[in-house]
Amino acid sequence: MSLLDVRNVKVTFDTPAGLAHAVRGVDLSVSRGEIVGLVGESGSGKSATFLALLGLAGPHARLTGRAIFDGADLVGMEDNTLGRLRGSRIAMVFQDPTSALNPVQRIGRQLQEAIDLNWRGGSDASPKAEGLLAEVGLSDPGRQLRAFPHELSGG
Repeated sequence: MSLLDVRNVKVTFDTPAGLAHAVRGVDLSVSRGEIVGLVGESGSGKSATFLALLGLAGPHARLTGRAIFDGADLVGMEDNTLGRLRGSRIAMVFQDPTSALNPVQRIGRQLQEAIDLNWRGGSDASPKAEGLLAEVGLSDPGRQLRAFPHELSGG
């Protein structure tokens, strides 16, 4: 049984000029433990497909078809239910890492916001954020939390 089974998924956007068909009929399956890379030309709909599946494509996006993730259909799923899945059970690695962090907010604030949204432990998120930075091998995690994204090395 597939962890993710996508059938005939279509993504359209309401625009002032009318309906724009961004994705027309995507089918794919991903089994547990399987790694899948989606490739295609720029503008072919790779990001639009998965942004729409995760409910992140914006208010003008329309998603149709079927996308069963671990037994639940992502298409038409309530925003709050989908929000609980995002970051805890399903996530997207964005293709442009420079846009992943807000350049005018300190790294610690952004990590703590993600922790608050996804772990809801009821305690201060700062120690968890520092622990995560240490876990990925960044030196002096406390200092890194106070840094801005441009102050981290890309290497």
